Order: sequence, then C-alpha cells, then structure tokens
Amino acid sequence: MLSFRRLILPSICLFTLTVASATARADHDGKLQILLMGDSTCIGSICRKTDPNAHHLEDVIRDLLKADNDIPATNVINQGRDGEFVHGLLTSGRYDRDIKPLPGLDYVLIRYGLNDRGKRKDFAKNFPNDLRELMARLRQDHPGAELILMPTFPYFRDQRDEDINTIVRAVAESENVPLLDVHERFAAELKAAGPQALTYRRVPLKNVPEKYHLLIRPAIYGQQVIAMGNRYDAHLKDVPGWFGDRHPNLAGYHVIGDETAKFLAPLIKKRLAEKNAASTSDQPTVRVAGIVLKWIRTEKETNYQRAEALIREAAAGGAKIVVTTESFLDGYAIADKSIPLPQYRALGEPIPDGEYFKKLAALADELDIHLVAGMMEADNDKRYNTAVFINPEGELVGKYRKQKLQHELVRNTPGDRSLVFDSPFGKTGLMICADRTEQSIVGRFSENGAEFLICPSGGMFGPRRNDPIVQSRSRQNGKYIVFVHPAEFLVTAPDGTIKSRTILGDRLLIPKEEIGGPLDQNRVFYFELPVSAVPGP
Repeated sequence: MLSFRRLILPSICLFTLTVASATARADHDGKLQILLMGDSTCIGSICRKTDPNAHHLEDVIRDLLKADNDIPATNVINQGRDGEFVHGLLTSGRYDRDIKPLPGLDYVLIRYGLNDRGKRKDFAKNFPNDLRELMARLRQDHPGAELILMPTFPYFRDQRDEDINTIVRAVAESENVPLLDVHERFAAELKAAGPQALTYRRVPLKNVPEKYHLLIRPAIYGQQVIAMGNRYDAHLKDVPGWFGDRHPNLAGYHVIGDETAKFLAPLIKKRLAEKNAASTSDQPTVRVAGIVLKWIRTEKETNYQRAEALIREAAAGGAKIVVTTESFLDGYAIADKSIPLPQYRALGEPIPDGEYFKKLAALADELDIHLVAGMMEADNDKRYNTAVFINPEGELVGKYRKQKLQHELVRNTPGDRSLVFDSPFGKTGLMICADRTEQSIVGRFSENGAEFLICPSGGMFGPRRNDPIVQSRSRQNGKYIVFVHPAEFLVTAPDGTIKSRTILGDRLLIPKEEIGGPLDQNRVFYFELPVSAVPGP
C-alpha cells in the first residue's frame, strides 16, 4: 500500500478545526450580516478539505451580492456543522456559545432536516416544534434579523426529501417567514447535467482496487477517496458506493449560492428602500456639489483657477455646499518625494492668513456658499494635509487635519482630532482620504455629534478598492458620506447603499500641457443631501 496515504489525515483534522474557528466569527465592520445555519450540506466540510482555497458557499453568496452595486458590502457567516440537527443545536449549548453572541445579524437562513429525520425521536411531531423553538430564540436574541427557512435540496431523492420539505414549508407558512426553496433549481440542474454532476464521490480506499491507487493519488485523503467531479468515473463507477454520497460538490454549492443570492438581493433592496423612505420622508435637503478635477502637481495658481471656474458653476447650479478634492491647490504634492523639501514646504500656507485661503474665502462670500477645500497648511515648521470649512460670509468655520498619513509622515504632521463643525444644515464632520479606512477615526465623528460626513480624497477610488470601504463606514456610523476625488464622485447612505456614483476617467493627475486634452476630464456633480434643517430665506 502506498505510504502517502498516511500523511494527509492529520492536516485534514487541523484544517477542520481552523474552519470551525474562522466561520464562528462575525466580522461586522458596518457590513450586512448574513448567517447560514444548517448541517453538513451547509458547511461543506469535505469540499473545504479537498480545496480549502475554493469559493465555498458563503464566498459564492457574498461575491454575487457584491456584484450588485445597489447592495452594501456583506459578511456571510457559515455556521453549518456536520451531523447537526435542531434539537441538538439548542440543547448542547452550541446555540448559546456560537449563535446568540453574533453581533448585528440582518438575515438568518436556516436549513435543517436531514439529520433531524434520523436523530430526532418522533420526527414528524418534534421537528416542526424544534424549528419554531429555534426561530423564537433567534427572534429574541436577534430582533433585527429577518429569518428565512430553506427546504433541503434533492438529497435522498425519494419521498424522504418531500417528508422533510413538507414540514419546512408548513412551518414557514405558519410563522409567516420567507421560504427559499433551492430544491426545484437543484433538481433542474441535475436533470440537465446528469444525476451525479453536483455531488462528490466518497468511498473507503479499501473498496478501490489497488491497481488504481497510483492513478487516483490526488483524490486519496487518509483512508478515503474523495473526488469532486467525474474525473475518475470511467474507472471507479462500479466500485460499491461510488455514487452513494449525495453531498454537494463545489459545483453544487455554486448552484445553491446562486439561488440564494438571487433570492436575497430583492429582499435586501426592499428592506433598504423601506428604511430610506422612512428616514427621508419630509426631510429637508441641501444641494451639495463635488468638484471632480484632475490635479496639476505643485501648480497652485493653475489649480486655483481651474477649481474656481467649477466652483462658480456649482453655485450657479444651486449648490449650497461645494467640496473640492484633497490637496487640490498643490495637486497632492506629498505623493512626489523627489520634490525638494524647501520647494514642497513652500507650497503650504497659514490658515486663515494665507493668500489662497483668502481667495477661497472671498469666493465663498461672493457666491454665498459653504466651501470645503483641501489644501496644505503651514503652521510654523509643521505641514498638515488640511480641509477648510468656509461659510457664506467668507469666515473660517473650522479646519480639519488629516489623521491617517501613511507615506505622508515623512513630510507632514498628522492631526489628532475628529472635529465636527456647526452649520445651518446640521453638525458637519470633515475627514480626508485614508481616514475613511479607520473606524476608530470615523467613529469619533459620530461620537462628537456629526450628522453627515464630507470626505475630500485623492487615493483609492472605484467599486473595487474604495466604494465598499465608504459604504461600510456609512452603515457602521449611520451617516451619509460625500466622497469627492479627482476621478470619482460618491455618496453613500446611512444604510450603506450607494446613492450617487460616477467615475470620471482613471487619472488623478495630469501634466500641465494636457490641460483641455482628452485626459483632462472634470465635472461638477450634485446631490440632494438629507439634513436635519435648512436655513430660511
């Protein structure tokens, strides 16, 4: 017998422990929380053993929902367990240990029945009662969560499946909860692709003739042979039990995950729309404008003139709050460390006594707008990445110094306060670029009473690298965030949904000679921001 068979089992056991620990953790971070509860057909432990880096059920659901821009970022927690049944979950202490403490659950999907049928005495009577008891405890411990029952997929492929699913459907109806029925879709896929297409093969190694052991070496795990697909069917189809295991393979979990995401998406959107309607009904709004404008590095006068034209356009368009990008005046010169230090430091100016601050203040006064502008501040020997907040009288309401500097630390000094400023529209928090990535920073704005947040920015942008972060911060703090960047205008709502987003090119910076050319994409974007109050005429 080949010795390699004996080397794999310990690592499999270790991996099983790792999966159990990882899936038990709820990483909230402002995301929608979706909990999966069930047995081995939920956790898919065998698939995890054979391909730990694959997309498993929770990954499939999460990434399919992520592709929908109208849905905020999600955290899908898989709490399925091999051999679990509802009564055992409730009486063993696992519910109290692993389910009850999970924070902020929004949706709980429940699929049991296979093990209950074999393990629960008087199944037809006790299984529905067990489901109701589980749901009652979930409602008590997670009152904000929507519960969803799931019948099983074609596992036994006989009347036993229907016995389970009849009970689940009846409980869903009596408890008035949604029913996510994957049975029909899974059965249709089996009919189209073949009866074994969505299940793995698992048999004891001793059942397989030794002449095949070298051929099937990649599928040998300890004393078992596990194949996710039909690779070895030509050789092993006559091995007893080769097609006997009906647990889903990775393809099967993609079918279940796809059907689950399709079911959840409209539920999530409807719930978010209802929350938005309730929160914004008869709520006053203020028109905010974002100046999406490419930088010209170190060219303060050029950058000012370019921004001034767009600020005037925004005011003419009815904006009462106008926001530039981060460091719009110096073109985010801190990014270029080859700029000689004296030249770099000379780009900063004192606030409110600097030349360009005075120009911005006069402009806000003339146009009767609130202006948020990013610029480099000089305070004696220190330089700060700063955003100023100027009122319609041209007065400095306040200034905010960026806290998370990263590469900027070699030349700039970090701020240390998440300041909130009074305005006629409510308490306003200003943050800058990378600050949005730290909940410890953003959370202090909320603690200090901010009603909405404005984020001049200039780093990461777009739906892959930036937007989920801003969505999470909005949802985590229950605040609108207006994000203004040289290549993007983004507004996220308190529930994490995207209310406005436009990507404008892929450049943050252009050389001076490209002004007016095809790379010089700039524009004013508007958004009607719900606020607590608006000033009278």
